[in-house]
Amino acid sequence: MLTLNVNIIVKDDGGICENLSKTFQISPDEEVNTLMKQISTEEGKNVKLLFAGKLLNKQKRLIDYNLASSTKITAIVTNKIDDFEIISNECCNKEQSSQSLVKLFFGYCKKCEKIGNTKLRVDCKTCHSDIVRMISDPCSWNDLKKCLKLYCFNCNDQKDSNFFFKCQHCSNEAVGLKNYILNTNDKLCAICDNNAIEVISLSCNDVICSFCFWAYIEDISERFGFVYRKEYGFTIACPIQGCIGCVEDVHLFYILGNDVYKKYQKISTERFIAMQENTVFCPYPDCGDAFTAEEKEFIIQESEEYGVPATMKCPSCDRTFCISCSEIIGCVCFNSNYQDKKSKEIIEKICKKCPHCGAKTEKNEGCNALKCVICSTKWCWICETFFTEECRENHWFI
Repeated sequence: MLTLNVNIIVKDDGGICENLSKTFQISPDEEVNTLMKQISTEEGKNVKLLFAGKLLNKQKRLIDYNLASSTKITAIVTNKIDDFEIISNECCNKEQSSQSLVKLFFGYCKKCEKIGNTKLRVDCKTCHSDIVRMISDPCSWNDLKKCLKLYCFNCNDQKDSNFFFKCQHCSNEAVGLKNYILNTNDKLCAICDNNAIEVISLSCNDVICSFCFWAYIEDISERFGFVYRKEYGFTIACPIQGCIGCVEDVHLFYILGNDVYKKYQKISTERFIAMQENTVFCPYPDCGDAFTAEEKEFIIQESEEYGVPATMKCPSCDRTFCISCSEIIGCVCFNSNYQDKKSKEIIEKICKKCPHCGAKTEKNEGCNALKCVICSTKWCWICETFFTEECRENHWFI
């Protein structure tokens, strides 16, 4: 048996005149019409049922709408049969069932730590009331981005929609995964070359099956082999050699669990901060805060000129250190007896900057195809730019 919490709104010609909540017990195999009759027996008049912004079809069974115990639905009780006709309810596919709509959207539940079909939910973007009716139903991820219009009974007006997802198992809010899709086009996995039912779609339109993606991301995560893309942050590159595609939605990395995802967030944040020119890290072990110091270069230049340490105070712990060598005490960076102009010139000669993030790199031996340890960009030591097929042919071995 289902225990449904029904929010009943009695609506007369002047608007809402009564708002009350009642609980009904009913078999999930019963038709929607059976529940409507139970409500009309108690409240009378004409009854329409709304769930997740959708007008329920009275001939469908309750189980068709993926309802669970304690689910809250809305009953609108009106004087006139045609009160709802002023609000159209269009969908891109008239034959598309509630169940098939559910299968369009996959998500990750942090509590269950699982990826699966999610329950799509909607409320009013203005007042966050869930007593709404969609004017047109969403049929794809693109529709969810459009802020489709709905009619909010609380605002008594048309408003923008706010979509979110809930786990099918525990009903907690889930993270939507737009690139975890059904393989309706029968594409082959870029790694195992098999045709899988569920795949991860990359920005290049290549796909990876869920099994291979799990193994691929586990390997990348262990050595933090993520690549940096300005649009997405630190992400995973397409496994096909030479392809510039990548994973667009980093929430997919939840596939390894909450703890690994938190570790990914921490390291990627630290590396992103380190990529910024004026970033300074506090060297004190009990602090370690990172902050931006716009005057960093000025302080270092002044220190070189006057032969004194480039000291700065950490805004978090209020302690002083040298921003050039990160020494807490006894800094000798710019002591006139220590400073060796020749050494500085040698350092400038042997180090080159990553063309993507600017991280200084030293190469002792090996080929000229380098991979930046900060942003994972592959670049050419000779050209000092991104590594290309021309670099491979002409001077990777020099």
